[in-house]
This record gives sequence, C-alpha cells and structure tokens, in this order.
Amino acid sequence: MKIAFVSQLDSRNIQEWSGTPYYMVQGLKNSGHVVTEVGPLKPPFLRFLKLVLKVRHALTGKYCDLSRHPLVARSLSKQARKLMGREHFDIVLCPSSIVCGGLDVSMPIVTWEDATFAGMVGYYPGIWQNFSQETLTHGNRLQQQSLQRAAVSVFSSDWAAQSALSHYQVEKEKVAVIPLGANLSEIPTHEEVNEAIDRRSQAGECRLLFIGVDWHRKGGDLVIKTAVGLRDTGIDVVVDVVGCQPPGEMPDFVRTHGFISKSTPEGRQKLRSLLLEAHYLFVPSIAECYGLVFAEASAFGVPSLARATGGIPAVVKNGFNGWAFGEDEPYQNYAEHISKQLNISGAYSEAAHRARKFYEERLNWGVAISSLESLIKPLVAG
Repeated sequence: MKIAFVSQLDSRNIQEWSGTPYYMVQGLKNSGHVVTEVGPLKPPFLRFLKLVLKVRHALTGKYCDLSRHPLVARSLSKQARKLMGREHFDIVLCPSSIVCGGLDVSMPIVTWEDATFAGMVGYYPGIWQNFSQETLTHGNRLQQQSLQRAAVSVFSSDWAAQSALSHYQVEKEKVAVIPLGANLSEIPTHEEVNEAIDRRSQAGECRLLFIGVDWHRKGGDLVIKTAVGLRDTGIDVVVDVVGCQPPGEMPDFVRTHGFISKSTPEGRQKLRSLLLEAHYLFVPSIAECYGLVFAEASAFGVPSLARATGGIPAVVKNGFNGWAFGEDEPYQNYAEHISKQLNISGAYSEAAHRARKFYEERLNWGVAISSLESLIKPLVAG
C-alpha cells in the first residue's frame, strides 16, 4: 500500500514522542508498505505565537494551546496538503487529531493516537489542569472534527477509545484499539534474555529500574518507599533512576543516570544494559496515556510494576508482563508482591519469561501493523 504518514512531529527524529512516529513508520516499511513522510509541520509565526502565550498566561493565569487554534490547525493541514501534492495514496495515516481535523483529501484518513483531548484535560497535571476556556472549546471542536473526518480512529488503549465514545459524537464502528509496539532499534535475542533472567534469578540483590523525566507524575516517591520497605525486610535493593534527577537527598541505594538518549549508540547500549540487569521496571505513574517503556521492558523479559491508570492497563496486563496495582494501593502491596516472587522458587523466572512472551505476542510493531492492516484493507478495497 502507498501510505502518506502525516505528522506535525518529525518522524525521522527518534526523540519525538519517545520515538513513536519514527518506529511507526519503520514498522510500516518493514511490512512492505511504501511510506511517504509528510512533515514535520510547523505553526506559522512560531516566535510570535510563543510571545502571545507568555503574555496571555501572565495576564489571565490560564494556559493556551495555540496548536489547537482553528487558524493554526488549518495552517498545518494546508501545509500537509501542499506537501502531498497531486500524488495519490491508498491511505493517509495521522498520529494526531490536530492535523486530521482540517485535512481536506479524497483518500481515507486513519488516525492513531494514545489519548483524546477531553481525556487529557483535568487528568494530566500541569497545563492540562488550567487551560483557558478558548483552548478547551477549540481543542474539543478539533477532536470532534478529526473523529468525523477519519474513516477509522485508532487508539492505543481502551481508556482512550472509551473517552472518544463518551465525550464525542462518533460511531462505535469507527473506533478501534491497537496497542503501540516497543520503540526499540535492536531487539535482544532469546538467548540474551534467557541468560539475563538466569543472572537476575541468582543475583544477591533486587534491582528496580525507574525511567521517566517527570519524577512526580511518574510516581518516583512510591518507588523509593517500596525500596525502603523491602530493605527493612532484609532484601538488598538497588534503584536505578533514568531520565531525571530526583528532588532532595536520596538514600545511598539510589543510582541516578540522568537523561539517556536513544539517538546515540552509547545511549542505546546503556539503556540495554540497565534493562537486562533490572528485575523490575517500576514506574507507578499517577497519570499516563499509555507507557511505551513497559512494552520495551517486556522485550527484555523484565516484568513491570505500575498503577492501573489511564492507558497503562493496555500495556501492563496482570499476570502476563507484570502487575498494574489500584491507583490508591500503598507501597506495602508493591513490596509484598516483589517479595513473594523473589522468595518463591522459580516464581520470578516464570514472570520474566511471561513478560518476554507477551512482548512477542502483543507488544511489538509487527503485531501492531498487522492489526492496522486488517482495518485499512477494507477501506482501500472500498
């Protein structure tokens, strides 16, 4: 199939949206599709718009998202249409509703997102808690237009799909759920994963891996409390922190690694080593649209520990590749779960092998693209 991949983000940049546009395109190409990357798309008068945002926030105390303003969204859609030219594509794939809402093409449009605008408002901390009424109106209107224009609106989780059905007018048949794949350039082999699981099972310490740039939203405090609780029971715990610098003074069992870039061979190798050595990926986010890092951990046979919030239950399945706890469960429950698996002979090894199996069956881009193909083939035939 000939596919136009239309994104305001740079799909050639592995840093954009945790690499999702990049790996989405690579997955399509690896499946034999001819992909034309349309973008990145830039808002007009960017410096002026940033100045307007600062001034309005200073005057009103409210935040504005000008990317969802009708004039800006329309400009992005026109840029995309101009870049596409007169070339015909079987499908136009947009990883965002912002461009799709005003994209005037005769070809079927498919969106693939991890959240709706309404699902994010009031859920994510920061600016999402304090948007201006103008932005709320424009954002919801643009999301509605995208749902109406798209032939199929794909979401990465039931949480996001349900938000579309609950907050907007859209036919249930036009909404689908396909989890995103792990954003990895080099997949560890079975032998590497099996050897790593054996080493972890025989290690004299338990290594918890926290990955996130936002310590608070990603639940870093809960990770430390759990580690302290485990150490109080006699389990030697080490916490590796990637992506941010924890606030305040940390216990000596916490090792900080800062931000590690996937765009460099050194960064990829460092992340690879940390994942192979980790017993658990522990990121108990208080708000999360999906959680690509959980899919990546599964590829390394690393069980995940998380909160069952937002889209996380789509990528962390209890008993398959880890456990998503209730949103208000105390750290003692996490510590008890870890302690049981480590102290029962063979329990941890089984959990780790199940995580790898779940990656192979569900959380890779090959499976994701295959699921997408089953949706778009009828559109192309039609």
